[in-house]
Amino acid sequence: MAGGPFNPLRAAVWQPIPGSGAQPQYGGIPALFVTGSVTPRTPALGNRFALATRLGYTSTSHLTMRYGQGIIGTGADGGFRMHYRFGVSDDTDSLGCHMFLGITKQISGIAGVDPETLTNCIGIGHASGNSNLSIYHGGSAAQARQNLGANFPANTRNTDFYDFFLTCPCTENVHWEVTRVNTGHTASGVISGGATVMPQPTDLLVPINASRYLSSGSGTVGIDLFYMQWETRD
Repeated sequence: MAGGPFNPLRAAVWQPIPGSGAQPQYGGIPALFVTGSVTPRTPALGNRFALATRLGYTSTSHLTMRYGQGIIGTGADGGFRMHYRFGVSDDTDSLGCHMFLGITKQISGIAGVDPETLTNCIGIGHASGNSNLSIYHGGSAAQARQNLGANFPANTRNTDFYDFFLTCPCTENVHWEVTRVNTGHTASGVISGGATVMPQPTDLLVPINASRYLSSGSGTVGIDLFYMQWETRD
């Protein structure tokens, strides 16, 4: 797993109930703040995506979901490991969308913009017209995206789903890892640098801030969440 050893003092788990629209509110992760609709998903035959237990978040224009604050930190007072399992669940293949999912210093919902323009964040997503997912990060200045390549397609709706890990083992480096669950493809890397490159140790960070914005076309955009786990040392 990305980042090596990490010894959390607290762990919170988010798991949906099959076929239910109720947002999980146990294990320390309460219901997310949502702009859009919470959509029940009933497991069905067809592919691994359809069979999985998950909860849909959908909108006809701009979907956002977020919650809470954490910290990067250094030494004994900080560090974290985040695990998100998610997939795109738009209702048509023709949509042009911007998407971001990850951690941000921004507490409010993310605007419908190219994620390459975001600051004080680390996450995964894509811009309208991108074929592949990318890693996005920035400190006081937005940084160039890290294209994950053809093994990590951006818009294969209701088919591909991903495990995304962010680990900060009490340092100023953040390790990331992405696995395309239904194929096994994996990519990983490390984000490090000064205040212009990434959030800093004293920044309070929202442990999930996600957005999927319809920039062209018409239809319903969606992100399905399968699982989340947040581990911290505070």
